[in-house]
Amino acid sequence: MDELAFRHSEGATALIDVFRLSELRRREMDHSIHDLNRIRFDLLQIVTGGEGFHWVDFDRLPLRHGDVLHLGSGQAHAFDRDSTHEALLVVFLPEAIPGDLLRLAGWGRSGVVHLPGEETEVLVSIAELMLEVQKRKLEAGNETQRFLLAAVLGLVREAARRDEPTSRPARTSVAFDELVDRHFADPLGLEWYAAQLGISTRTLSRICLKSRGVTPKQHLDRRRGLEAKRLLLDAERTVRQVGVVLGFEETTNFVKFFRRVVGQTPTEFRRAVGIGARAGSRAP
Repeated sequence: MDELAFRHSEGATALIDVFRLSELRRREMDHSIHDLNRIRFDLLQIVTGGEGFHWVDFDRLPLRHGDVLHLGSGQAHAFDRDSTHEALLVVFLPEAIPGDLLRLAGWGRSGVVHLPGEETEVLVSIAELMLEVQKRKLEAGNETQRFLLAAVLGLVREAARRDEPTSRPARTSVAFDELVDRHFADPLGLEWYAAQLGISTRTLSRICLKSRGVTPKQHLDRRRGLEAKRLLLDAERTVRQVGVVLGFEETTNFVKFFRRVVGQTPTEFRRAVGIGARAGSRAP
């Protein structure tokens, strides 16, 4: 299980690649799409038919027609072995999008977003146009794809905004999540997070308990644990190296932390996801 870098399916130099999930299932590759891997690109999966699942950061997420799943660089994912749904896949690097269009699209990682019927039809039409442009190898194809991708991201972002929280505590909870995503590996106390949010540590604790069911410290630990699991997917990294990346100078302290948060030792976790037995591995 490795970190997957962006590589165009046709060997092109373009920073955007579009293809159907059924096509991906038929490809001969040097890795299984059913193995958990950490990606170094962005992936949109636009479900066009049927129902299925997708593994995202060790969770099996349900998908249905009209759903759009966004995976960002650094996340772990795997295509579900037993799912037969169809989807359009748009793989890209963020630098593929012109800066002004990126801002207009309001781009951000959105997880799974569901679009109503008419919006799904529009989204699928744009993605299929991207695929057609790619197949025809038009002279202005790369630039055209970039603008079409910005349109896709804009539609997904607008759909995501309808589900965004409106109350102040809920917005604060989301802002805390974003801060944790950026700084979980830094040696920062809860006082720093509270100050960034303009609230007291007591208020932060109350909001976190209500929205997440855990304390802020537990939420931070879970995020560090998730990153540890992602890093452990790389068979070339030792347990010690993973601990050092996350700020643990002593391997024994990292192992204790991992067992407390994840419920397994790093070695047990690797064994569970098939590290070292790649041919027979499955998403957990």
